[in-house]
Amino acid sequence: MWGALLAYLRNQVGLKGDTASSIGSLHAKIADTRALYLSGLSIGSCVASDTAQYNDSAEESSGVAVSSYAKERSFKVFRAGTVRVSVDAYYDGYSTDVQLYVNSAAVGAVWHTSGISYGTHTWDIPVCFGDEIALYAQCSSGPTTLYTKNYKCSFDVGTTPTSSCGKITV
Repeated sequence: MWGALLAYLRNQVGLKGDTASSIGSLHAKIADTRALYLSGLSIGSCVASDTAQYNDSAEESSGVAVSSYAKERSFKVFRAGTVRVSVDAYYDGYSTDVQLYVNSAAVGAVWHTSGISYGTHTWDIPVCFGDEIALYAQCSSGPTTLYTKNYKCSFDVGTTPTSSCGKITV
């Protein structure tokens, strides 16, 4: 009797080394789900819009170094396509350059902040599933304080399957 029960459990749960399969044992299904996640499978691609999907509205301040970009804020995107990133910022002291980075690579135009009251800048950038979008800043004249708020990532989710960044989205 114990032999039959053990055989049944092995068949249902499977072994750690089972080949990934959506119709196999529990271990196989988990491996299959993991493979889909890592390949960038997500439901629908994204298209830049004004629909905020991520919004960090808290005001933050940080010291900005001279002639050296430093990360101020960041978030991860679990979609592929094009997103609209916006931020409100101002400086207290010297003017500041603000730049977006995706996975540690600069993208989009540098925004030269120009005032001691909040201004808004927006970038439309392509992203892949799991990318980190980070806001970096530097000051070319001297140390200053940068104030940021309303760091947003906006997009609509499409229903048409697309291919992006070498990964397939459905």
